[in-house]
Amino acid sequence: MILIGELSLWVALLFSVWSTAASFAGGSLRRSDLVDSGVRGLYATFAAVALAGVGLWWALLSRDFSLEYVANRISQSTPGSYVFTSFWTGLAGALLLWALVLSMCGSIAMTFARQRNPDLVPWTTGTLAAILTLVVATTCFESNPFARLDMTPLDGQGMDPRIQNIAMALHLPTLFIGYVTSALPFAFAIAALATRRVDASWLRTVRRWTLVSWVFLTIAILFGMRSAYVEPEPGTSWPLYAVESSAIFPWLVGAASLHSIIAQRARPLLRKWTVLSVQLAFLLSIFAAFRTHGALDAAAYSGQSLIGRWFSAFFFLAVGVTVYLAGTRLRDLEAAPNVHSAVQPRGRYAAYVAHAGIVILLAAFVGLAFRRDYDTTLKTGESYEATDPFGHVWRFVSQGVSQFERADYVVAILALDAYRDGRRLGLITGELRTSHDAQGNQLFEPSTQAGVRSTAILDTYVVPANLRREKGSDIADLHVAFNPLVAWVWLGGFVMIIGGLVALWPYAETEQASARYVAP
Repeated sequence: MILIGELSLWVALLFSVWSTAASFAGGSLRRSDLVDSGVRGLYATFAAVALAGVGLWWALLSRDFSLEYVANRISQSTPGSYVFTSFWTGLAGALLLWALVLSMCGSIAMTFARQRNPDLVPWTTGTLAAILTLVVATTCFESNPFARLDMTPLDGQGMDPRIQNIAMALHLPTLFIGYVTSALPFAFAIAALATRRVDASWLRTVRRWTLVSWVFLTIAILFGMRSAYVEPEPGTSWPLYAVESSAIFPWLVGAASLHSIIAQRARPLLRKWTVLSVQLAFLLSIFAAFRTHGALDAAAYSGQSLIGRWFSAFFFLAVGVTVYLAGTRLRDLEAAPNVHSAVQPRGRYAAYVAHAGIVILLAAFVGLAFRRDYDTTLKTGESYEATDPFGHVWRFVSQGVSQFERADYVVAILALDAYRDGRRLGLITGELRTSHDAQGNQLFEPSTQAGVRSTAILDTYVVPANLRREKGSDIADLHVAFNPLVAWVWLGGFVMIIGGLVALWPYAETEQASARYVAP
């Protein structure tokens, strides 16, 4: 299966090259046979990339340490659930995931576009296939997940404990899907500029894929914030995660694109902004992926590697094509008379829900301005008192440190007995995790798991650090924080996601209603 996966990756490269050439040639020469061949080439690319993905998952789940990627990402003791998610934790796997998501979504989009947007198909397919060609070529030539080691080790390096939590496991793929699916509206925008026209069907399609990208980015940002909250790192701020990771920029532009689509009934000229904004969202997604995604590290985007040079060239080529087409064709962009009719009723109500989520989230962040922080050091049996923002007095009593080994790391757990105004509330536990190899050598930086007691109005938050044993007593340096309204941050994000899903579901009823509205 691994050999099949490796061969499939190279076959995918051939199919993507053919799809690019056939699609653009078919669009230029107005030959439907070449256009159809280009679309079939995209389907074949997806099938080949899917086989390659299955091959890599097979190698990971069977723990085939003859592959360099497997040996560097997991070990014999890595839990099975995280073995599955290790697919996208390295550069090679992330690039393969990129190709898999893009080819799958592109195939779905072209299946419907062949009936609804036939004039746009060659240019959209060609653009998607060209992006796929770059990604698959980079994977094959520079970051092949099937590259083998000269000698097969008995065990792998293991997985960094910092990415062994459910929030981070879901954050990475949802962030990547959000970035990658922005290529679909970008490709349709290129097609609109190439044909100098947009219509209601184009708007529906672009809106749908812009929503998909925006919803996944919203989910990813929330998971990233949650991961940064429960596993804090020095010098980072979980409320500022979105800004610090650059994911906020394509998210904001995507939101602006959705607003412009909904507002086109009143302001038809916004169709030009829609074309530009979906292109900008894709370019910002590529930039954000290089800046923030764990797999695309500094070596990749610094320009010091072949990958960096390839993707720098791709980024500037995409910018150049966008500027050229916008400068020469945007002013001539035509819209059908019913360009505004696609999404008015459903989009308006979904926007109300999403905006309600934003209001809840912002209100929660205002509450965080009243947080209180304390630092202390406790020995076993010692206590510490602190006052929360509501005037309640808390007392924390150290119960000492317990240490034990899990599958692939050592855990030191600090337990605190918590009292509020003299009433016992129970234990709050925080963890320090350290990963070692079979010889006892430390593999990764220790990670911290915060102890959190959460209610609707207040999170009591304890971060242990520098756990040690001196003269028969456990000693812990602690950071204690009282964070108001944190639960409403997650609720606001959830409401935003619901708003996005409402806008995506269902389409048939909305489109039929719109068609009736604009019928002469």
